[in-house]
Order: sequence, then structure tokens, then C-alpha cells
Amino acid sequence: MTADHEHDNTPSDPPTSTSAKRWLQSPLRKWREEITSLLIALFSSFLIGGMLILLSGDNPLLAYAAIVKGAFGDSFGIASTITRGLPIIGAGIATGWAFKAGLINLGVEGQLLLGGMAAYIVAVSVPLSPILLLSLTILASMVAGGLWSMLSGWLETQFDVPILVSSLLMNFLAIGLVSYMINFHFLEVGGSRSQTPMIADIQRLPRLVPGTSLSAGLYLIIGLVIAAMFMLRRTAHGFELTMFGANREFAVSTGVNPVRMTLVTMFSSGMIAGMVGFILVFGVHYRMIDGALTGPGYAWTGMMAAIIANNNPVGIVVGGLFFSAVQTGSSAMERTHGIPFEISFVVQAIIILLVASRKGFSGLKRKDTT
Repeated sequence: MTADHEHDNTPSDPPTSTSAKRWLQSPLRKWREEITSLLIALFSSFLIGGMLILLSGDNPLLAYAAIVKGAFGDSFGIASTITRGLPIIGAGIATGWAFKAGLINLGVEGQLLLGGMAAYIVAVSVPLSPILLLSLTILASMVAGGLWSMLSGWLETQFDVPILVSSLLMNFLAIGLVSYMINFHFLEVGGSRSQTPMIADIQRLPRLVPGTSLSAGLYLIIGLVIAAMFMLRRTAHGFELTMFGANREFAVSTGVNPVRMTLVTMFSSGMIAGMVGFILVFGVHYRMIDGALTGPGYAWTGMMAAIIANNNPVGIVVGGLFFSAVQTGSSAMERTHGIPFEISFVVQAIIILLVASRKGFSGLKRKDTT
């Protein structure tokens, strides 16, 4: 009896050890699979891009070396890469925030455009001290972008208009509206292009590296990334948002209001996009230029970064800087070797296709092993 009693109270080490190993190995295995598949996608995309360069009669090794040198070869290249990466990262977080909740916000381009326009109008119209005016312009950009984005959420919740459709179409409305404002209300007299007068020197974001366009907008993006990570991991709203995106029916059954979550998430996504517009206007161009905020495709490149990073803010930073480096380095490649800049877009498109398909391949692999 005593022996049996002692035996019953003996800790069952093997099962506990096995459970602990499984608990530790499960996330590690997932991360390992994600990183491995991502590296394969990157390698394959550059291999295909190299074949295209080779077919055009150029050396792919020299071309890729020129990309790396152009993006990271000196302080100017590094500053240019970061400068181009800031709006990509901001747009990626704006897109990823909506994606995290299962909402396909394709209107980031229009939201950042209206955000920049709203900030500019406040800057040239409201007489305040520089610090107060700076705060008001940032607020104006975020509110403008947020309200424009929330309109798509309202259309879905009230009239069943899919956010994917309405947000995409509203980009064209925003582009037309801002173009009208620039050309008919704020056009610079005697200017050589469709643009507004510059904002005052005291209103501009300070430059961090002389001779480059790297501005204090860097600090805003860093703060944005930290805030997004904190919200997602440490707040009840972040938990509900993630749960809403993973399983909407279950989230609603636990008490999450779908209308409120949709509107708040879209407003938050638009606020982030609007702040990106502020950074571009007050840290790079110092004015509104027709097509300058939409031409480089910051919103769409940011969306690619969000897809690659699975909407993780830190991963979006890495993806945004990667795409920025490819684009910045490709400009240098075109200057030094005459290889078309469009090769970079081919590489980026292939990366997205391979990254998007890797989940399908892994799903097929799991089915085969069962």
C-alpha cells in the first residue's frame, strides 16, 4: 500500500518533459518554416531576376553588386534607403493593421494623400506658434486619413459594400480631389509644374543627415512601430482585433461588436496612413506636388511588406527597408550599368508571388503527410 502510494505520487517526468518539448518546439518549428520559406522565395526571386538581366545582355552579379552598393555603399545611400523606406513602412503598418482584423483596406494611397493635403492646408491657413502648429498639422493629417478610411468601413457595415471595393475606388476620388485643390486653390504662381508654394522653413521637419531627405519623420515611424506592437500584444483591443481577424464569428460570440471593430480599425488604419502623408509633405517635399505622393507607389509597396511580414509591425520594418533598398539600389544600377530600373519591380512581384504561394505549398505538404 505504501509503495503504491509512493509510486502514485512520483512525478511523471517523461510525459511532462515531452509536453514541455512540444510546447517549446511548436512555435520554434513554425518560425523556422516561415524563415526558411521566405529565404527560398527571396533566393528564387533574385535568381529569376538575374536570369532576366542575363537575357538582356548584362551581368547579374555586377547588377546586384550595384544595387547593394547604391543602397548601402555610403552614408548618402543608407540615408536614401531609410528615407524611401519610411513611407513604405508607415503604409505597410496602416495596411497590416486592417489586414490583422480581416479588413482588406486598399485605400491607403488615398488616405495618405488626403492626410498630406489636410496638414498642408492647416499649415498655411492657421496662425499658431511652430510647436502648436506642428501638433495641429499632425493631428489634421491623421484625422483626415482616418475619416476617409472609416467611410469605407461605414459603407460596409451599413450598405454591405465590401471594404476591398470601396477603399480601392476611393483612391481615385482622393487623387482627383487633391489634384483639384492643388491646381485651383493652392497653385504656386509662376511655378513650372502643378504644385503649391512651399511651407515656411520653421514648419519643416529637421533633417537628420545633411544633404539628404532623411528627416525627423524617422522618429514618428519608430514611435508608430512601438505603439503598434504594444497595442497588439499588451492591450485588450489588440487581442480583440487579432481575434476578430482570425475568427470573426467566435469574436462576435465573445462580445466583440463587429460594427464598432470595423469602424475603429478602419479609422486607425487611415490615421496611420494620414501621418505618412504628413511625413512626406513636411519632411521630404515641403509642399504638395500633384502626383508626388502617389507616383512612387509607397502604399502598394507597403502592402507587399505587410504581406511578407504577415502583418507583424517589426517584420514590416524589415520588409519595408528591404524593398526600399531594392528600389534605391536599382536606381544606382540604372545610372552605373544602364540596366532598367523596372527590373526591381519584376523582382518584387516575383517575391510576392512566391511568398503568397508558400502557404499553399506548405498546406499541400501537411495534407500529404497526414
